[in-house]
Amino acid sequence: MSIRKRLIITSKDQNPDSGNDLLSEKADSGVFSKIFGGASGVSDVRLSLRSLVFGLALLTGLIGFLVFQTFFATAGPQVESLNKPSVSTQSAKNGKTQFFLGIDTSDFDIRVDVLDQTRRLDALLTSIGFTPETVVDLLEEARKKDIETLEKGHEVQIFTAKDGRKERSVLWYKISPDRLAEIKGAPFPQVNIHMLNSYTKVRAAGGIIKTSLWEAVLDRGIHYQMLDRINEALKWSVDLYHLDVGDKFKLVYDENWVENELISVGKLHAVYLETDGKEYFAYLIDNISEPGYYDKVGKPVRRTFLKAPLQYGRISSYFSAERLHPILGDVRSHGGTDYAAPTGTPILAVADGEVLVESENPNNGMFVKIRHDQIYQTQYLHMSRFAEGLQAGARVKQGQVIGYVGQTGLATGPHVCYRFSKNGVEIDPLKENIDQPVILTLEEKDRFYETRDSFAPILRRIVYFKEI
Repeated sequence: MSIRKRLIITSKDQNPDSGNDLLSEKADSGVFSKIFGGASGVSDVRLSLRSLVFGLALLTGLIGFLVFQTFFATAGPQVESLNKPSVSTQSAKNGKTQFFLGIDTSDFDIRVDVLDQTRRLDALLTSIGFTPETVVDLLEEARKKDIETLEKGHEVQIFTAKDGRKERSVLWYKISPDRLAEIKGAPFPQVNIHMLNSYTKVRAAGGIIKTSLWEAVLDRGIHYQMLDRINEALKWSVDLYHLDVGDKFKLVYDENWVENELISVGKLHAVYLETDGKEYFAYLIDNISEPGYYDKVGKPVRRTFLKAPLQYGRISSYFSAERLHPILGDVRSHGGTDYAAPTGTPILAVADGEVLVESENPNNGMFVKIRHDQIYQTQYLHMSRFAEGLQAGARVKQGQVIGYVGQTGLATGPHVCYRFSKNGVEIDPLKENIDQPVILTLEEKDRFYETRDSFAPILRRIVYFKEI
């Protein structure tokens, strides 16, 4: 007997005008007898009582289920898909026939290609085997949808009918990750645009450094684009390319999916890093006047100076009072920090400032000197070339590309010698601590605490070698 039937029985039993109408239903009378007993006066009372108890139990269960659903649907950020993906292929009852957006794929041979060059639509349609008349009609329909050329790098799928009838062929063209064009000649020439199911999934993951952050991130199955997000969050606090084996990280971030395919990563909501015996937190707060990353007490992680002039590289030689010069062979002070990286790696201005020198000499090779204020200056040596348009007197922004790694001048390999001066004296930039104050309003502090307190528990629950 269905739940619906049982609920109706409970309702009828409590209605003094209902009598035993439901007991006369032939389809269910046998079941009623087995469950509730006979239809005597005593049995009628037992039936009413049991029906009432059964109805109350069902009602209690339903209320409990609704409370459970409501609580877990609203209790903080959920580390799961925000929208469930739709399935673009489904099995028929026999488990063999497959359908793609309503087409029985078992009737077709399918070829999937990524275009190595931009192609005209008419040429591709002709090569598939459509008649000239059909091609003309399809082109007219395609123009209405702004599809006349197929762009390089985009995916196409060609469905060719196994019965040999060319007019049944279908061309699928991926306009964008979530838009798919269906171009077909039967039963009549038509071009349809399908919007694929896109959704965002919040993911939490952690890892331990074995060789580098790059390898640790990829080893955990995290999209490589997340490296830029991590760098953006922590580059003012930590040199991410000078981490030690055993250092640990945790992330909470968005993944953008279309159907069952990971397309890109979105926001990095929270990141934790443990290195050199210190802990670093960064939470993305983007609904305040100074959006950006803030540490666990609400201080901005952004600093006046970046920790390093490269996004990707490693320290090959430190600032030192005494160092054996690799070319000249004598011991002398080394007033800079060398970052080794492949030739052509972009070199970034570590802070806003004015270019004082853009020149070349036998020792420094091609180099740039920038004045940031009345106290600090920086230099970048051994470049392979300068950024286009850079010249003395130009203003540069923090993170702007000013040149590219090389080995001009006295250099044994491609690197940038980064020199940091304070009041005219070269100092170790890794030991200089400069904060840039940002004062949050009371309302903005509340927003910070709300965001931090949402993601901090998720960070704590992350297991380094497992996702939560």
